[in-house]
Amino acid sequence: MQLQDGDIGLVKAPRGFLGWLAWLAAKVGLIAPIRYNHAFIVYGSWMMDGDTPTLLEWRVIEAGGFGVKDISLDELHWECSDFYRIRGATQTDRLLAMFGALAQRGKPYGYWALLVLAWHQLRNRLRGRIAVAEAYICTELVTTSWRRAGIDILPGIEADKIMPDMIADSKFVEKVRV
Repeated sequence: MQLQDGDIGLVKAPRGFLGWLAWLAAKVGLIAPIRYNHAFIVYGSWMMDGDTPTLLEWRVIEAGGFGVKDISLDELHWECSDFYRIRGATQTDRLLAMFGALAQRGKPYGYWALLVLAWHQLRNRLRGRIAVAEAYICTELVTTSWRRAGIDILPGIEADKIMPDMIADSKFVEKVRV
C-alpha cells in the first residue's frame, strides 16, 4: 500500500541506552511502556507533468525541538516509523489536515506542554489544563490538524495530553503497510 497525504507517521521508541532506560522506567512503574516517541503528518510534494501528477518526494510536518517544520521523509529515517491512516477519511479530509498542519510552520515547540505531559505520565496527578498559546508538541500538532479537518481520532482527550501510542491504539486509525 502506498502512502497518502495526511497519513500519520509514528517513530518507534529508541533502542540502545535510551530504550533500556525507558524499559527500566516502565518496569518499575514510573511510566507506561511506550512503542512510539514521535508523531508527524505525511504529505507528497507533487509536480504536474501535463495532466499527470508526479510525486517528487514524501515530506513530513512535525513539531520538534526547533518548532513546527516540514522536512523530507528521508531526513526523518522513516524506516524507524510505522504509518497509520484515518479510517473513512476522504481526500478532502486528508488535505484539510495536511494544510492545517502546514499552516502551523514556524510556530515554536511546546516545551512547557511536553513537561506537563511528562509530569502527567509520571505522576498521573495533573488536573486541568495549562494553556500554551501557539506552541505544539508532535502529537498535539497531529490530532489538532485532524480535528480541524473534522475528524477526532481520540475524542474526549485534550490534544496536549496525547501520547503517540494512543494514536496507534485509536479505533479510528488503521496501520498502513509501506
